[in-house]
Amino acid sequence: ELGDLYDIKDVINRVEQTLIKTSKFCAAEKLLFADKHERFRLIKLHTAALEMIDENKWESIDSKK
Repeated sequence: ELGDLYDIKDVINRVEQTLIKTSKFCAAEKLLFADKHERFRLIKLHTAALEMIDENKWESIDSKK
């Protein structure tokens, strides 16, 4: 399982860095400043990732089905 192969904190840190590097500034800014005193939480990463999704892309994909 993933948990056996990787330390979950390392996985979360890698996801954070990927989101920060590849996201729009506003989403990355939310990640960086979401919690100044604690490590990021997975739910914050999930929320930021959802904010980056272009809903129009999903609508166009659904309309092709």
